Amino acid sequence: DAGRQPLLYVKYLEGFGLLSGCEDGYVSVWPVTNLSDMVGGTEAPTGRLGPFTWAPKALEKVTFGHESGVACSAYADVEIWVQVAGNWTQWVRLSGHSRLVTSLAFLPSLGLLASASLDSNIGLWKFESGEWKLASLLYDHSKPVQALMWIPGPLLASGDEESLILWRPVDRPLCEFSYTRAYYLPGFNRNELTPATVDSCRQICCENPWCSSFDYAHRGDGQTYADRTCWMSSAAEGKNGGSGLVWDSTANFDYYEITKRGSRFMT
Repeated sequence: DAGRQPLLYVKYLEGFGLLSGCEDGYVSVWPVTNLSDMVGGTEAPTGRLGPFTWAPKALEKVTFGHESGVACSAYADVEIWVQVAGNWTQWVRLSGHSRLVTSLAFLPSLGLLASASLDSNIGLWKFESGEWKLASLLYDHSKPVQALMWIPGPLLASGDEESLILWRPVDRPLCEFSYTRAYYLPGFNRNELTPATVDSCRQICCENPWCSSFDYAHRGDGQTYADRTCWMSSAAEGKNGGSGLVWDSTANFDYYEITKRGSRFMT
């Protein structure tokens, strides 16, 4: 009965058993070794994950390296839990969403963990060089994303209250940019690249999930920056703390903003 707490979520994970998330912020692990004992209420859970400050609404088995664990939604984050000496412990916390994570889906063949959120975005996480990293953010949805599923292809299916989108993995990120001549976004510069072409700045900004926009200067000022310099930012016009654009009367600066990241295959 999971401690007689209101049950919020259940899922069977191969190799771990039946996991039940309750309102008290814990996830119980039931081995399901003897179904009759479990149904009869005599089999106890073998472990618990938590406590979580926000009861998990999604659970998924993940494999990485030679390890396996359980990915759990933790409000706007994703926590990965592993067993150490028979006890469950939080191994890493992944941050990339701004609102509640609603669904998780793992693709073993590519090692990709997808996370959906009420912020209308989908995060793609990959285990590389001994750590989990945010590989890409997909944000073609205009409504909160409620469901995710990998299907043969492979394709990632994601759904909100109005649309279903199919995504196909690609060798490199695909991005679309808007362009505003003779304007720039003040402040929030995170990375400077010089000398650079506009195309190289687009590529680097696209490959880094934190990058939302960049300013590009055609000519240097002879003191603080050189010719052909771009400044990348995690902010954008009116987004992520960014203010409005500033007009450049010399027409030396141009502003570029990512409007779409990922590969949308079908709507």
